[in-house]
Amino acid sequence: MLTKFIEVTIVSDSADTSAHARKASVRADQITSFVDISAEKFSGHPLVRISLAEPHDFVNSDDEAGGVVRAQRTIFVQESYETIQRLLRDVSASA
Repeated sequence: MLTKFIEVTIVSDSADTSAHARKASVRADQITSFVDISAEKFSGHPLVRISLAEPHDFVNSDDEAGGVVRAQRTIFVQESYETIQRLLRDVSASA
């Protein structure tokens, strides 16, 4: 099965401290939610917050109970909510 990606412009990334906007291809099957934040006033003016589930979990060795940590990531992008919807719809249609 071919993995599907959408292209976005990342303004902020919880896994990367780069301060510059940059293009990225994001795996559509890792997107767990996306939220319109266009009314908010953030640096770089992102329009959408996207939550991603990373493909790996790990055991927290500092946790005495040995809890599994779900690898999650949050990115803020410049594309509009409607654009993200369309991109995901297009990816689903081409499956």
